[in-house]
Order: sequence, then C-alpha cells, then structure tokens
Amino acid sequence: QSSGMEGPGALAGWEFSEQIDAKELGQTIAQQALVKLGADACPSGEMPVVIGNGFGGVIFHEACGHLLETTSVAKKASVFHDKMGEMIAHTAVNA
Repeated sequence: QSSGMEGPGALAGWEFSEQIDAKELGQTIAQQALVKLGADACPSGEMPVVIGNGFGGVIFHEACGHLLETTSVAKKASVFHDKMGEMIAHTAVNA
C-alpha cells in the first residue's frame, strides 16, 4: 500500500535515460498509486519464507550478499566484519 517502483533499468550510460518517456512513466506510476489506495493491508507476523533458485538468488544477494562482500567487510562497513570463522546462518542456508 505504501510503496512502489516502476521504471526501466540497465547497466548503461546516461544516454539510456533519453529513451524514457517521462509522461508515460508518470501516468503508469499514478495509476499504480490509485490502485494501491484501495488495496488491503498485507498480513503481519512471522511466516515461513522459501527462496527459489534463479531470481530468489538475486533477492538473497541484495538483502544479505552485499554485507558479505570483501569490500564491505574490509572497510568494517558490514555487521559481519568481525565474524570470520563463525557460523552466520542456519545450516539449512546454502548456495
């Protein structure tokens, strides 16, 4: 209900933005906002989560992977910077 995202993405230079139709994109975003105004609230609480392979791996990487990268750990910018040799996830978590 309270957030959304729309728009193209690419690993490209500034010229990529020149292909975006800002008016069309704005209309799409406005339509999504209107739909969300009438949406039911999502349930809350603890729920099991199953992450499949493929795109699930991308989601896991974005949520946790960056914190495990050498650049973050070396700069002590990660909560895992002092966890070398320690188990940081459940044994069921694997790659």
